Amino acid sequence: MARKKGDKDYSKSEKQFLISLINDYSLFGARDHEVIHIISKKIGKNVSETLFYRLKKEVKAKIKNLKNSLITMQSINLDFLEKQQQQ
Repeated sequence: MARKKGDKDYSKSEKQFLISLINDYSLFGARDHEVIHIISKKIGKNVSETLFYRLKKEVKAKIKNLKNSLITMQSINLDFLEKQQQQ
């Protein structure tokens, strides 16, 4: 797989750390430009807007997957409880 521009500056673990930071700061209502500034300062490297929005897209996809998993688990639990009540 070809590297995307800007990816060569960050290791996989650094990207995971950035994703974690983006998620954390976004949950607390920080604006995108504030998050970019904070995480750039925190890791000591300039985080481009392009990289930030690509990683933010990954965060949103992970959150969506988690929500879908929770919905599925809730549905399974409800089905289980209904069957228990019928017995």
